[in-house]
Amino acid sequence: MLDKISIEKINHPKIKKVFVALSGGVDSVVLLDLVSACARKPVCALNVNHGLHEKSDMASSFCKALAGHYSVEYVSVDAEGINRSSGIEEAARKARYEIFEESLAFGDLLLVGHHSDDQLETVLFKLFRGGGEFGLSGMPMERPIGRATLYRPMLGLTKKEILEYAKKKGLKWVEDPTNLDTKFDRNYIRHQLVPMILKRFPNAETSILTKIENDSYGRSNLLETAKGDLEELLIERDCLDLDRVKKLKTEIICNLVIVWLVSLRLPIPRKPFLLELTKRILSGRKVDMVFKWITFREYKGRLYIGKKLPGILRQEQFALRDRVYIPGGFVNQNLVRGKGLKVKDGYQLKFRSGGETFRSRHRKDLSKLFQELNVPSWLRSRLPLVYSGKDFVALSGLSGWNVPMVVADDWRAEKGETGFYLDLVLEDRFL
Repeated sequence: MLDKISIEKINHPKIKKVFVALSGGVDSVVLLDLVSACARKPVCALNVNHGLHEKSDMASSFCKALAGHYSVEYVSVDAEGINRSSGIEEAARKARYEIFEESLAFGDLLLVGHHSDDQLETVLFKLFRGGGEFGLSGMPMERPIGRATLYRPMLGLTKKEILEYAKKKGLKWVEDPTNLDTKFDRNYIRHQLVPMILKRFPNAETSILTKIENDSYGRSNLLETAKGDLEELLIERDCLDLDRVKKLKTEIICNLVIVWLVSLRLPIPRKPFLLELTKRILSGRKVDMVFKWITFREYKGRLYIGKKLPGILRQEQFALRDRVYIPGGFVNQNLVRGKGLKVKDGYQLKFRSGGETFRSRHRKDLSKLFQELNVPSWLRSRLPLVYSGKDFVALSGLSGWNVPMVVADDWRAEKGETGFYLDLVLEDRFL
Protein backbone atom coordinates (compact mmCIF):
# COMPACT_ATOMS: atom_id res chain seq x y z
CA MET A 1 0.00 0.00 0.00
CA LEU A 2 2.74 2.48 0.86
CA ASP A 3 4.85 3.48 -2.12
CA LYS A 4 8.62 3.08 -2.26
CA ILE A 5 9.24 6.81 -1.72
CA SER A 6 7.23 6.83 1.51
CA ILE A 7 8.97 3.74 2.85
CA GLU A 8 12.37 5.29 2.08
CA LYS A 9 11.24 8.50 3.80
CA ILE A 10 10.24 6.61 6.95
CA ASN A 11 13.55 4.77 7.06
CA HIS A 12 15.79 7.66 6.06
CA PRO A 13 18.99 7.79 8.19
CA LYS A 14 18.22 11.37 9.28
CA ILE A 15 14.92 10.28 10.85
CA LYS A 16 15.49 9.31 14.48
CA LYS A 17 11.95 8.41 15.51
CA VAL A 18 8.65 7.90 13.71
CA PHE A 19 5.36 9.09 15.22
CA VAL A 20 1.98 7.93 13.91
CA ALA A 21 -0.95 10.26 14.64
CA LEU A 22 -3.40 7.66 15.97
CA SER A 23 -7.04 8.65 16.54
CA GLY A 24 -8.48 5.13 16.44
CA GLY A 25 -10.27 5.77 13.14
CA VAL A 26 -9.76 3.45 10.20
CA ASP A 27 -7.29 5.75 8.42
CA SER A 28 -4.89 6.01 11.35
CA VAL A 29 -5.28 2.30 12.21
CA VAL A 30 -4.33 1.29 8.67
CA LEU A 31 -1.43 3.74 8.76
CA LEU A 32 -0.09 2.22 12.00
CA ASP A 33 -0.42 -1.28 10.53
CA LEU A 34 1.50 -0.28 7.40
CA VAL A 35 4.21 1.64 9.26
CA SER A 36 4.75 -1.14 11.82
CA ALA A 37 5.43 -3.53 8.96
CA CYS A 38 8.02 -1.38 7.17
CA ALA A 39 9.70 0.86 9.78
CA ARG A 40 13.21 -0.11 10.81
CA LYS A 41 13.41 2.38 13.67
CA PRO A 42 11.45 3.30 16.84
CA VAL A 43 7.73 3.99 16.28
CA CYS A 44 5.43 5.84 18.66
CA ALA A 45 1.64 6.04 18.42
CA LEU A 46 0.63 9.59 19.37
CA ASN A 47 -3.00 10.09 20.39
CA VAL A 48 -4.70 13.43 21.08
CA ASN A 49 -7.86 13.14 23.19
CA HIS A 50 -10.06 16.14 22.40
CA GLY A 51 -12.80 15.04 24.77
CA LEU A 52 -15.46 16.24 22.34
CA HIS A 53 -17.78 13.21 22.56
CA GLU A 54 -18.72 10.40 24.92
CA LYS A 55 -16.46 7.89 23.16
CA SER A 56 -13.28 10.00 23.43
CA ASP A 57 -11.83 8.13 26.42
CA MET A 58 -12.82 4.79 24.91
CA ALA A 59 -11.01 5.72 21.69
CA SER A 60 -7.84 6.59 23.65
CA SER A 61 -8.03 3.24 25.49
CA PHE A 62 -8.48 1.48 22.15
CA CYS A 63 -5.40 3.27 20.76
CA LYS A 64 -3.34 2.27 23.79
CA ALA A 65 -4.30 -1.39 23.34
CA LEU A 66 -3.59 -1.18 19.62
CA ALA A 67 -0.11 0.25 20.25
CA GLY A 68 0.51 -2.66 22.63
CA HIS A 69 -0.59 -5.10 19.93
CA TYR A 70 2.05 -3.69 17.58
CA SER A 71 4.63 -3.40 20.40
CA VAL A 72 5.17 0.32 19.81
CA GLU A 73 5.41 3.17 22.29
CA TYR A 74 2.16 4.96 23.10
CA VAL A 75 1.64 8.59 24.13
CA SER A 76 -1.76 10.19 24.77
CA VAL A 77 -2.26 13.90 25.44
CA ASP A 78 -5.50 15.59 26.47
CA ALA A 79 -6.39 18.72 24.47
CA GLU A 80 -7.65 21.34 26.89
CA GLY A 81 -9.48 24.63 26.51
CA ILE A 82 -11.23 23.92 23.20
CA ASN A 83 -13.99 26.43 22.47
CA ARG A 84 -17.16 24.38 22.03
CA SER A 85 -19.44 27.30 21.18
CA SER A 86 -18.19 28.17 17.69
CA GLY A 87 -15.42 27.28 15.26
CA ILE A 88 -14.90 23.95 17.03
CA GLU A 89 -13.40 22.26 13.96
CA GLU A 90 -10.63 24.82 13.61
CA ALA A 91 -10.11 25.04 17.38
CA ALA A 92 -9.70 21.26 17.65
CA ARG A 93 -7.36 21.14 14.67
CA LYS A 94 -5.25 23.96 16.11
CA ALA A 95 -5.06 22.27 19.52
CA ARG A 96 -4.08 18.97 17.90
CA TYR A 97 -1.24 20.47 15.89
CA GLU A 98 0.02 22.50 18.84
CA ILE A 99 0.29 19.23 20.80
CA PHE A 100 2.08 17.61 17.88
CA GLU A 101 4.63 20.44 17.80
CA GLU A 102 5.23 20.26 21.54
CA SER A 103 5.67 16.46 21.43
CA LEU A 104 8.20 16.32 18.60
CA ALA A 105 11.94 16.94 18.49
CA PHE A 106 14.60 17.43 15.82
CA GLY A 107 14.88 14.34 13.64
CA ASP A 108 11.31 13.16 14.36
CA LEU A 109 8.86 12.31 11.59
CA LEU A 110 5.11 12.63 12.19
CA LEU A 111 2.94 10.51 9.90
CA VAL A 112 -0.70 11.52 9.38
CA GLY A 113 -3.33 9.33 7.71
CA HIS A 114 -4.82 11.82 5.25
CA HIS A 115 -5.86 10.37 1.88
CA SER A 116 -7.06 11.65 -1.50
CA ASP A 117 -10.68 12.02 -0.35
CA ASP A 118 -9.44 14.29 2.46
CA GLN A 119 -7.48 16.24 -0.13
CA LEU A 120 -10.60 16.85 -2.21
CA GLU A 121 -12.54 17.99 0.86
CA THR A 122 -9.71 20.32 1.87
CA VAL A 123 -9.60 21.97 -1.55
CA LEU A 124 -13.37 22.53 -1.60
CA PHE A 125 -13.28 23.86 1.97
CA LYS A 126 -10.56 26.38 1.04
CA LEU A 127 -12.45 27.44 -2.08
CA PHE A 128 -15.65 28.12 -0.16
CA ARG A 129 -13.84 29.86 2.68
CA GLY A 130 -12.12 32.13 0.15
CA GLY A 131 -8.64 33.62 -0.31
CA GLY A 132 -5.47 32.41 1.27
CA GLU A 133 -3.81 30.54 -1.57
CA PHE A 134 -2.24 31.00 -4.99
CA GLY A 135 -4.13 28.63 -7.28
CA LEU A 136 -5.85 25.47 -6.06
CA SER A 137 -3.97 24.17 -3.08
CA GLY A 138 -4.53 21.16 -0.88
CA MET A 139 -2.48 19.54 1.85
CA PRO A 140 1.23 19.17 1.05
CA MET A 141 2.75 15.71 1.18
CA GLU A 142 5.45 17.06 3.48
CA ARG A 143 5.97 20.18 5.59
CA PRO A 144 7.80 21.30 8.73
CA ILE A 145 5.97 21.04 12.04
CA GLY A 146 7.83 22.76 14.84
CA ARG A 147 11.28 21.18 15.03
CA ALA A 148 10.17 18.03 13.18
CA THR A 149 8.64 17.02 9.83
CA LEU A 150 5.05 16.09 8.99
CA TYR A 151 4.51 13.57 6.20
CA ARG A 152 1.33 12.14 4.60
CA PRO A 153 2.24 8.75 3.08
CA MET A 154 -1.37 7.80 2.18
CA LEU A 155 -2.23 10.97 0.27
CA GLY A 156 -2.26 8.99 -2.99
CA LEU A 157 -4.74 6.41 -1.67
CA THR A 158 -8.53 6.64 -1.71
CA LYS A 159 -10.81 6.03 1.25
CA LYS A 160 -12.18 2.99 -0.60
CA GLU A 161 -8.71 1.47 -0.90
CA ILE A 162 -8.03 2.07 2.79
CA LEU A 163 -11.32 0.43 3.84
CA GLU A 164 -10.69 -2.55 1.56
CA TYR A 165 -7.25 -3.03 3.09
CA ALA A 166 -8.62 -2.81 6.64
CA LYS A 167 -11.34 -5.39 5.96
CA LYS A 168 -8.94 -7.73 4.19
CA LYS A 169 -6.55 -7.60 7.16
CA GLY A 170 -9.37 -7.94 9.68
CA LEU A 171 -8.44 -4.66 11.40
CA LYS A 172 -10.67 -3.08 14.03
CA TRP A 173 -11.24 0.64 14.51
CA VAL A 174 -13.39 3.16 16.38
CA GLU A 175 -15.96 5.33 14.62
CA ASP A 176 -15.95 8.96 15.80
CA PRO A 177 -19.63 10.00 16.10
CA THR A 178 -18.77 13.64 15.38
CA ASN A 179 -17.63 12.63 11.88
CA LEU A 180 -21.30 12.20 10.92
CA ASP A 181 -22.47 15.57 12.22
CA THR A 182 -23.05 17.73 9.16
CA LYS A 183 -23.25 20.95 11.18
CA PHE A 184 -19.45 20.87 10.84
CA ASP A 185 -18.33 22.27 7.47
CA ARG A 186 -15.96 19.46 6.52
CA ASN A 187 -18.54 16.78 7.38
CA TYR A 188 -21.12 18.60 5.28
CA ILE A 189 -18.70 18.68 2.36
CA ARG A 190 -17.84 14.99 2.87
CA HIS A 191 -21.31 13.55 3.34
CA GLN A 192 -23.55 15.92 1.41
CA LEU A 193 -21.68 17.96 -1.17
CA VAL A 194 -19.05 15.57 -2.56
CA PRO A 195 -21.51 12.69 -3.24
CA MET A 196 -23.82 15.14 -5.03
CA ILE A 197 -20.94 16.50 -7.15
CA LEU A 198 -19.63 13.03 -8.06
CA LYS A 199 -23.11 11.83 -8.97
CA ARG A 200 -23.40 14.62 -11.51
CA PHE A 201 -19.72 14.78 -12.52
CA PRO A 202 -18.14 11.32 -11.99
CA ASN A 203 -14.66 12.51 -13.00
CA ALA A 204 -14.69 15.60 -10.79
CA GLU A 205 -12.36 14.16 -8.14
CA THR A 206 -9.71 13.20 -10.70
CA SER A 207 -10.04 16.58 -12.44
CA ILE A 208 -9.69 18.57 -9.20
CA LEU A 209 -6.73 16.54 -7.94
CA THR A 210 -5.04 16.94 -11.34
CA LYS A 211 -5.70 20.69 -11.15
CA ILE A 212 -4.01 20.77 -7.74
CA GLU A 213 -0.91 19.11 -9.20
CA ASN A 214 -0.84 21.52 -12.15
CA ASP A 215 -1.27 24.57 -9.91
CA SER A 216 1.43 23.25 -7.61
CA TYR A 217 3.74 22.97 -10.61
CA GLY A 218 2.86 26.51 -11.72
CA ARG A 219 3.40 27.81 -8.21
CA SER A 220 6.82 26.15 -8.09
CA ASN A 221 7.78 27.75 -11.40
CA LEU A 222 6.65 31.18 -10.19
CA LEU A 223 8.57 30.77 -6.96
CA GLU A 224 11.70 29.74 -8.84
CA THR A 225 11.42 32.63 -11.32
CA ALA A 226 10.75 35.33 -8.74
CA LYS A 227 13.00 33.96 -5.99
CA GLY A 228 16.09 35.71 -7.35
CA ASP A 229 14.27 39.06 -7.63
CA LEU A 230 12.92 38.72 -4.10
CA GLU A 231 16.33 37.97 -2.60
CA GLU A 232 17.79 41.08 -4.26
CA LEU A 233 14.99 43.33 -3.05
CA LEU A 234 14.72 42.05 0.53
CA ILE A 235 16.28 44.34 3.12
CA GLU A 236 15.01 42.20 5.96
CA ARG A 237 12.77 39.14 5.89
CA ASP A 238 9.65 41.28 6.23
CA CYS A 239 10.60 44.41 4.26
CA LEU A 240 11.48 45.28 0.67
CA ASP A 241 13.42 48.11 -0.95
CA LEU A 242 10.42 50.13 -2.12
CA ASP A 243 12.43 52.46 -4.39
CA ARG A 244 13.66 49.48 -6.41
CA VAL A 245 10.24 47.80 -6.42
CA LYS A 246 8.77 50.95 -8.03
CA LYS A 247 10.94 50.33 -11.12
CA LEU A 248 9.18 47.02 -11.85
CA LYS A 249 6.07 46.40 -13.94
CA THR A 250 2.66 45.77 -12.41
CA GLU A 251 2.50 42.01 -13.08
CA ILE A 252 6.04 41.49 -11.79
CA ILE A 253 5.22 43.35 -8.57
CA CYS A 254 2.09 41.23 -8.06
CA ASN A 255 4.10 38.04 -8.54
CA LEU A 256 6.82 39.36 -6.26
CA VAL A 257 4.32 40.01 -3.45
CA ILE A 258 2.83 36.53 -3.92
CA VAL A 259 6.25 34.90 -3.66
CA TRP A 260 7.08 37.05 -0.66
CA LEU A 261 3.90 35.94 1.11
CA VAL A 262 4.51 32.29 0.22
CA SER A 263 8.04 32.50 1.63
CA LEU A 264 6.55 33.79 4.90
CA ARG A 265 3.78 31.16 4.82
CA LEU A 266 1.09 33.81 4.79
CA PRO A 267 -2.31 33.83 3.04
CA ILE A 268 -2.46 35.44 -0.37
CA PRO A 269 -5.04 38.17 -1.14
CA ARG A 270 -7.21 38.11 -4.22
CA LYS A 271 -6.08 39.82 -7.41
CA PRO A 272 -8.00 43.13 -6.84
CA PHE A 273 -6.17 43.65 -3.54
CA LEU A 274 -2.78 42.92 -5.15
CA LEU A 275 -3.52 45.29 -8.02
CA GLU A 276 -4.55 48.08 -5.63
CA LEU A 277 -1.38 47.53 -3.61
CA THR A 278 0.70 47.64 -6.79
CA LYS A 279 -1.09 50.77 -8.00
CA ARG A 280 -0.29 52.57 -4.76
CA ILE A 281 3.34 51.53 -4.94
CA LEU A 282 3.78 52.73 -8.53
CA SER A 283 1.84 55.98 -8.04
CA GLY A 284 3.73 56.96 -4.91
CA ARG A 285 0.52 57.04 -2.84
CA LYS A 286 0.80 56.05 0.79
CA VAL A 287 0.71 52.29 1.33
CA ASP A 288 -1.32 51.42 4.41
CA MET A 289 -3.46 48.35 3.66
CA VAL A 290 -4.78 45.45 5.70
CA PHE A 291 -5.63 41.94 4.50
CA LYS A 292 -7.14 39.75 7.20
CA TRP A 293 -4.53 40.01 10.01
CA ILE A 294 -1.67 41.14 7.73
CA THR A 295 -0.63 44.74 7.15
CA PHE A 296 1.23 46.34 4.24
CA ARG A 297 2.89 49.63 5.18
CA GLU A 298 5.65 51.85 3.91
CA TYR A 299 8.19 53.84 5.85
CA LYS A 300 11.31 55.64 4.64
CA GLY A 301 11.66 53.82 1.32
CA ARG A 302 10.74 50.39 2.66
CA LEU A 303 7.63 48.25 2.25
CA TYR A 304 6.81 46.22 5.36
CA ILE A 305 4.58 43.19 5.87
CA GLY A 306 3.45 42.98 9.48
CA LYS A 307 0.91 41.48 11.86
CA LYS A 308 -2.14 43.55 12.67
CA LEU A 309 -2.00 44.61 16.32
CA PRO A 310 -5.00 45.10 18.62
CA GLY A 311 -6.12 48.67 19.24
CA ILE A 312 -5.18 50.67 22.30
CA LEU A 313 -7.04 53.21 24.39
CA ARG A 314 -5.01 56.39 24.69
CA GLN A 315 -6.35 57.07 28.17
CA GLU A 316 -5.07 53.71 29.45
CA GLN A 317 -2.13 53.78 31.85
CA PHE A 318 -0.15 51.06 33.59
CA ALA A 319 1.90 50.97 36.76
CA LEU A 320 5.52 50.17 35.95
CA ARG A 321 6.77 46.76 37.09
CA ASP A 322 9.17 44.05 35.85
CA ARG A 323 6.90 43.16 32.91
CA VAL A 324 3.85 45.14 31.82
CA TYR A 325 1.47 43.63 29.28
CA ILE A 326 -0.10 46.03 26.82
CA PRO A 327 -2.21 45.31 23.71
CA GLY A 328 0.00 43.55 21.16
CA GLY A 329 3.03 42.95 23.37
CA PHE A 330 4.71 43.73 26.65
CA VAL A 331 7.25 46.09 28.23
CA ASN A 332 10.31 44.55 29.87
CA GLN A 333 12.23 46.29 32.65
CA ASN A 334 15.94 45.43 32.93
CA LEU A 335 18.32 46.77 35.57
CA VAL A 336 21.48 48.48 34.28
CA ARG A 337 24.41 50.19 35.97
CA GLY A 338 25.28 53.85 35.51
CA LYS A 339 22.67 54.53 32.84
CA GLY A 340 18.98 54.26 32.09
CA LEU A 341 16.15 55.73 34.15
CA LYS A 342 16.71 56.39 37.84
CA VAL A 343 15.21 53.77 40.14
CA LYS A 344 12.16 55.31 41.78
CA ASP A 345 8.69 54.20 42.86
CA GLY A 346 5.48 55.39 41.28
CA TYR A 347 6.34 55.47 37.57
CA GLN A 348 3.38 55.15 35.19
CA LEU A 349 3.24 54.10 31.53
CA LYS A 350 0.94 56.12 29.29
CA PHE A 351 0.29 56.46 25.58
CA ARG A 352 0.71 59.51 23.42
CA SER A 353 -2.25 61.90 23.45
CA GLY A 354 -0.73 64.77 21.45
CA GLY A 355 1.26 67.91 22.16
CA GLU A 356 3.84 66.26 24.47
CA THR A 357 7.30 67.79 24.74
CA PHE A 358 10.45 66.11 25.96
CA ARG A 359 13.58 67.60 27.51
CA SER A 360 16.84 65.99 26.47
CA ARG A 361 19.59 68.69 26.24
CA HIS A 362 16.85 71.02 25.04
CA ARG A 363 13.07 70.84 24.86
CA LYS A 364 11.60 69.28 21.70
CA ASP A 365 8.24 68.06 20.47
CA LEU A 366 7.64 64.33 20.85
CA SER A 367 6.77 64.10 17.15
CA LYS A 368 10.23 65.44 16.26
CA LEU A 369 11.86 62.98 18.66
CA PHE A 370 10.00 60.12 16.97
CA GLN A 371 11.39 61.22 13.61
CA GLU A 372 14.94 61.40 14.97
CA LEU A 373 14.62 57.90 16.44
CA ASN A 374 13.11 56.47 13.22
CA VAL A 375 9.99 55.20 14.96
CA PRO A 376 7.58 53.94 12.25
CA SER A 377 4.57 56.24 12.03
CA TRP A 378 2.00 53.51 12.81
CA LEU A 379 3.78 52.60 16.07
CA ARG A 380 4.11 56.09 17.54
CA SER A 381 0.75 55.98 19.28
CA ARG A 382 1.59 52.75 21.13
CA LEU A 383 5.18 53.40 22.24
CA PRO A 384 4.87 53.83 26.05
CA LEU A 385 5.73 57.16 27.64
CA VAL A 386 7.06 57.00 31.21
CA TYR A 387 5.69 59.51 33.70
CA SER A 388 6.57 60.39 37.25
CA GLY A 389 3.52 62.27 38.40
CA LYS A 390 2.96 64.91 35.71
CA ASP A 391 6.56 64.79 34.46
CA PHE A 392 7.27 63.02 31.15
CA VAL A 393 10.61 61.39 32.06
CA ALA A 394 11.40 58.69 29.49
CA LEU A 395 10.40 57.03 26.24
CA SER A 396 10.49 53.23 26.11
CA GLY A 397 12.82 51.48 23.71
CA LEU A 398 11.49 49.32 20.87
CA SER A 399 14.10 46.66 20.19
CA GLY A 400 12.26 45.04 17.26
CA TRP A 401 12.75 48.30 15.35
CA ASN A 402 16.14 49.30 16.80
CA VAL A 403 14.62 52.23 18.70
CA PRO A 404 16.60 52.99 21.89
CA MET A 405 15.13 54.13 25.19
CA VAL A 406 15.49 57.88 25.77
CA VAL A 407 15.62 59.43 29.26
CA ALA A 408 14.90 63.08 30.02
CA ASP A 409 17.45 65.40 31.58
CA ASP A 410 17.84 65.03 35.35
CA TRP A 411 16.22 61.58 35.28
CA ARG A 412 19.18 59.51 34.09
CA ALA A 413 20.95 57.19 36.51
CA GLU A 414 24.42 58.59 37.20
CA LYS A 415 27.70 56.76 37.18
CA GLY A 416 27.69 54.08 39.88
CA GLU A 417 23.90 54.27 40.33
CA THR A 418 21.45 51.53 39.42
CA GLY A 419 19.03 52.43 36.67
CA PHE A 420 16.73 50.45 34.45
CA TYR A 421 16.06 50.11 30.76
CA LEU A 422 12.56 49.71 29.31
CA ASP A 423 11.95 47.80 26.10
CA LEU A 424 8.64 47.36 24.29
CA VAL A 425 8.44 43.91 22.66
CA LEU A 426 5.72 43.79 19.99
CA GLU A 427 4.34 40.79 18.14
CA ASP A 428 4.17 42.67 14.85
CA ARG A 429 7.11 41.49 12.74
CA PHE A 430 7.87 38.35 10.71
CA LEU A 431 11.57 38.20 11.54
